[in-house]
Amino acid sequence: MKCPQQRTQWLGIGLALVLGGAALWPTHASADELRLRHAHTFDRYEDGGYRRVGVAMLALPGGQREPATLDLRGSLTGAQGDGWFGMRVTLRYRFDDGSTIEGRMEGRFRRSDMGEVSGPQEATGELTGGSGRFQGIQGRFTMAGAAGLSVLSPGVMAEVYGDLIGEYRLPTRP
Repeated sequence: MKCPQQRTQWLGIGLALVLGGAALWPTHASADELRLRHAHTFDRYEDGGYRRVGVAMLALPGGQREPATLDLRGSLTGAQGDGWFGMRVTLRYRFDDGSTIEGRMEGRFRRSDMGEVSGPQEATGELTGGSGRFQGIQGRFTMAGAAGLSVLSPGVMAEVYGDLIGEYRLPTRP
């Protein structure tokens, strides 16, 4: 039978381990609104899918906006009927300071009668990680966009754009 002093010592050691582990485990601040608009154009087919590149604008808390480059890699998941086709996409946004935000989404897009990507696009997704000041980012979003835009039109810089709306959390920093 253990004496009360031994139980107290073990209880103290266990409590210290729990508290020490909690200090190493990142905690996340309250959620901020994610508002990100991107525009991209086809780059090339690769690895059974496609790559698109573009630019993005992230709306920061407080109203400032911050530009980023976009590297989008996707694959088609098949016809869904009535002109809709499925897609699975990974996203990587890179900011001027080298920080990144990564995500993935799954959704659908429309094709015209001629087979061209044209019309609405929609998806749901999640933020899967980041680096620099976005290290440990987590979040969820929906995407609504359009394809088939003409870069020959004034003010249009890409044939596809999308608005990502949702929320994200960053780990609290000591």
